[in-house]
Amino acid sequence: MLVPAVFLDDHGRLQILSRCPSPRSDRDVLVAIFEFLDVEFAADPDLGLAERVTVYWIDFKGARVFYNSLAPGESYTQQTYVTHPWIVVDDDGRCLELLVPNAAGTYAVPIGARRNGPA
Repeated sequence: MLVPAVFLDDHGRLQILSRCPSPRSDRDVLVAIFEFLDVEFAADPDLGLAERVTVYWIDFKGARVFYNSLAPGESYTQQTYVTHPWIVVDDDGRCLELLVPNAAGTYAVPIGARRNGPA
């Protein structure tokens, strides 16, 4: 189950992220220290994926940190923290999926071909 990418900004206002914005990990949220979760990223050829994809964690400064590269049909499970964003991009660096988990648990992220829309 994917959770909408929402968070509270520095002023306590609820923010909802678009499909692939420029997020960053939130080190100010204490719950992130205690709640672990697993994310299973799956490059799904049944969803039209025909190319290798790259999985990045978005660090505290908003920079992409490489974690894995998946060919169609491959998957792996990544342990992470609540509030830590992950982005999956195609060979051109265009966003295919963005996940910002907001609760402990297990998340499945099927990765398909890029949908029509802006890069």
